[in-house]
Amino acid sequence: MTRLTFPILAVVLAGLTAGCTETPGSGPAICIAESYQDLVGGSERDALDTLVDVVLFSTNEIDIRYIRPGDAVTEDFRPERTNIELDGNDIVTRVYCG
Repeated sequence: MTRLTFPILAVVLAGLTAGCTETPGSGPAICIAESYQDLVGGSERDALDTLVDVVLFSTNEIDIRYIRPGDAVTEDFRPERTNIELDGNDIVTRVYCG
């Protein structure tokens, strides 16, 4: 009987503490372009390295779209979406909302 006590207690405690933290991406969607204008002129890899932590640890939903030359892009305007335009060498040329 005591062999089952610890695993059951661990599961119950894990369930109770799960409600104490906010899930990443559970808040309203936001555009982060204004805060990341310094990505312009850097490589796609640098932008990805910078933004991965932002996306993983933000409490807001973040929608990022990379746009390369020749990519088909929808024309719908979504103010919460962050667009990152790249040139032919994968250098960031523009960061904007929409």
